[in-house]
Amino acid sequence: MAGTTFTETKHIIENTDNKLSVIYTAITASGGDDATTRTLVNIADASDYKVNGSALATTGFNRSNGQAITGLIIDQIWISTSSVGSSAFEAKLAWHADTPIPFLFTTESTGMQYHDYRSVGGLKNAKNTNHDGDIEMTSLGAGTAGDSISIVLQMRKIF
Repeated sequence: MAGTTFTETKHIIENTDNKLSVIYTAITASGGDDATTRTLVNIADASDYKVNGSALATTGFNRSNGQAITGLIIDQIWISTSSVGSSAFEAKLAWHADTPIPFLFTTESTGMQYHDYRSVGGLKNAKNTNHDGDIEMTSLGAGTAGDSISIVLQMRKIF
């Protein structure tokens, strides 16, 4: 079966020289049980994100002095899922690389999760082969039109 088709939105909550907080929302437009991978945060191209209704420039995650971002440390994650079908909306969050490195799985049919990693210094990228600092989500169980997920990531920038 073909991969799931999503209607997606990506918005900036906070984007300072040292912090980045984003919200990603996806609603299933057409079903499909195959894994579908989406980039949540592409540190080299911020243009997928909007702030006050306008898209950011490609370099929108860089410091105000132009210094390029090289990575992220995840401090907190909020996830909300809603499944209109009988199966759970399963998702995997991972650091992008040739072989992505998963760091969180959700298997809720409808629910809310909160993860706080600040007490351990945040989640750091394990930097597998050809890592790029991006964060991706793979949907594993969004099979019914109307299934949805919202993810808020609060992160620190690395330069």
